[in-house]
Amino acid sequence: MCSESGTAGWGQLYVLRDDGTLPLLHSNAQAHVATPASDGARLYWTETYGVMDTTAQQTRTELWSAAYTADPAQLASTAVRFAVIPKTTMPIAAIAFGGLFALGTRTAVYVARFADGKVVQPNPGPNRQFSTLVTVTASELWSVERDTSDASKLPLTRIALGAW
Repeated sequence: MCSESGTAGWGQLYVLRDDGTLPLLHSNAQAHVATPASDGARLYWTETYGVMDTTAQQTRTELWSAAYTADPAQLASTAVRFAVIPKTTMPIAAIAFGGLFALGTRTAVYVARFADGKVVQPNPGPNRQFSTLVTVTASELWSVERDTSDASKLPLTRIALGAW
């Protein structure tokens, strides 16, 4: 299991071992390392550059992937940056499936394709906001959405991703 936390003012990735220990898996002294997700074959995460304040606008968020592992050396040797999203807020949630990495920030959702680094930004529709990312395919994103006109409505929706 992979977790995010930080002891250096920036987010870091840790592995929860069977014995309850939390060894460091990955960190970057100049970025928030966050939102780990896996599709079973690869581990995905973000590295966000900007300021330590996680609620503030950030300079850029880099999307990273490596072969699925709990070993820091293997992660480092297979890690590749495959996309960059400029001027966004901190990613706070992510899911991965079949080489796709979907992540939500405080203000938007992005879906990135590992194979070619292309990124799309789906639109939740009028009077709706993404709430919980459920699953992603090459053509659609499933999400629980919040109705901005009625907070009691939380529909599960399927959003077409459109052209890559």
